[in-house]
Amino acid sequence: MAISLRTTRTPGLLLLVILILAGILFFHSQKMLAAVLVLAIAATLLAAVLTTRALIRPIEELVEGTRLLADGVLDHQVPVRSNDDIGLLARSFNEMARQLKISRHEILTAKSYADNIIRSMTNLLVVVDRKLVIQRVNKAVCDLLEYPEAGLTGLPLATLFAAGYFEESELSGPLPPEQVSDLRTSFVTRGGRAIQVLFSSSVMRDECGDIQGIVCVAQDITMQNEAMRAGHLASLGELAAGVAHEINNPVNGIINFAQLMLDELHEGNKISEKMLHRIIKEGDRVSVIVSSLLSFARNDDAAEEMAPIQARKIMDETLPLVETQIRKEGIVLKIDIPPDLPSFRGHFHQLLQVFLNIVNNARYALNQKYPGAHPDKLLMIGVATQEIDDRLVLQISFYDRGIGIPKNIVDKVVNPFFSTKPAGRGTGLGLAISHGIVTAHGGKMYIVSREGEFCLITLMFPLTGEGMDAAS
Repeated sequence: MAISLRTTRTPGLLLLVILILAGILFFHSQKMLAAVLVLAIAATLLAAVLTTRALIRPIEELVEGTRLLADGVLDHQVPVRSNDDIGLLARSFNEMARQLKISRHEILTAKSYADNIIRSMTNLLVVVDRKLVIQRVNKAVCDLLEYPEAGLTGLPLATLFAAGYFEESELSGPLPPEQVSDLRTSFVTRGGRAIQVLFSSSVMRDECGDIQGIVCVAQDITMQNEAMRAGHLASLGELAAGVAHEINNPVNGIINFAQLMLDELHEGNKISEKMLHRIIKEGDRVSVIVSSLLSFARNDDAAEEMAPIQARKIMDETLPLVETQIRKEGIVLKIDIPPDLPSFRGHFHQLLQVFLNIVNNARYALNQKYPGAHPDKLLMIGVATQEIDDRLVLQISFYDRGIGIPKNIVDKVVNPFFSTKPAGRGTGLGLAISHGIVTAHGGKMYIVSREGEFCLITLMFPLTGEGMDAAS
């Protein structure tokens, strides 16, 4: 920046002019001309020194201000001593310092806000670099796995996993997958205790597309599994009485036919082949009922992998457990499941529990409205395929003409421990667990009801291996 000529209005230059004029007026002779010349030169040198000092001082102040700014002292202000270009530069410097202070405050506020979000997360957050070395964890990780806040930084990601589980995440390969979604796995605490979690991860890339690291999120599902087991046991207890009736009839048939055969033997008569076939038939019926009950009672292994299953197969396992009660209660059951429906991927025993929960809720609603047999005491189960947003889904519908669900609570019935049944008649876990299972399968549960008239529960499962985006 050029220095303005306005700096000539300094005390040094004014003194020079005064000295020259004084010399001219005072000395009139030729002899004194040399003395005047010397005096003029001295005055010029003095003015130059004073002018140089006037220029250097603000520049030195700007240099010092720059140093302080680099050291982070953003409150420092350079004195503005003139209105010339040096003064303008000082004002610009002070404005720059003020803007930097504002920007730093905004950055620190944003960082504090982001840190607070991460610290407040109940889910576990782990950030690793390209070599799968832990760079950052949130408080939830330290609390759950019993590590100090800095105790995990610098350790391999595999440290978090129980023995044999890290390999299942596929992160140990030469090229990590772009995403890992809802993987049921086990973490291990510092003391060696295994904790079941739902694990997801996503690769983090820079502007050039190069991998910077991986962001991992996990959710402790220990309580969820406990709630599912509690609901499972509650459903099992509810089935006990019904299964006793289911088994009682064929067992009595077997006993009666055996007694008839014994009587025939005592009388010396030939045993009827027809009776033997009836005994076999009743025995097979008992075998199917017991097999279905054992299938449902089997403890669901969280490590069980999803496999292709048919809706008809699940229904064939569900009905033997409730068919006698449905028939005894006078419920009209209509089932429409086409034989050529495609299979979908899922956990068989989990979905069996979903079907059973929904059917039992429908039975309760129908019995509340119709204590005895009635033509409108109807439960309809239908399965069909449907295209939604260019994706093929399997639609499973349960429709009953029972008491329905009041409009003001229809969105609450999937909440844990919320029940419309009287105390002692329900745990409030059935639909909550069912909703969780369906969601874990990438599906959706929709409930449409009109109080006093009907209830329609529809399950949607993707047939393409991808989860559904639509909200229920």
